Amino acid sequence: NKRLIERKTLSHSTVEIDNTDSSQVWSNFRVAKRAYPKMLSIEEQSSQLHVSCTHSGYINQGMKVWPIRSWKLKNNIFEICDLIKGDYNLAISRFIIHPSVKVLKKNNTTFAINLKSQKNIQIRLFDCEGKIGVARYGQEFGKSVRTQCLIIRITKLSRCQFIW
Repeated sequence: NKRLIERKTLSHSTVEIDNTDSSQVWSNFRVAKRAYPKMLSIEEQSSQLHVSCTHSGYINQGMKVWPIRSWKLKNNIFEICDLIKGDYNLAISRFIIHPSVKVLKKNNTTFAINLKSQKNIQIRLFDCEGKIGVARYGQEFGKSVRTQCLIIRITKLSRCQFIW
């Protein structure tokens, strides 16, 4: 079912641990053991904004693991860090890319986005490696199109910088 796939964790720009959804999706419109945000922190210092948060999703599923994501914005760098605490085998971070742009892989830790405005965005990975995959982008309810997805395998910590 298309709607059921759209609800799954792997269909979002977030972290998926051990091929498990962060919330239990029962049917098209039913979700149980929903992931709720925890430990939200927002700090603004001079020219930098730092936000971090975790959620209860995997703990609610009986797993002893929680992902912590932080976002830092300073000047022309937007950095997303994923820290995974607890016991797990596989953690994947996904960034679903808008279908109007294309990501080019330079190597396992460097990617580029060439925008129509002639501006370029460089993506650099630290403490991890990535690849380009296929995903669906939901344009509106019930309508999705094929697009690219940056897939990052996380060991314990990964940093992804978008530089323009």
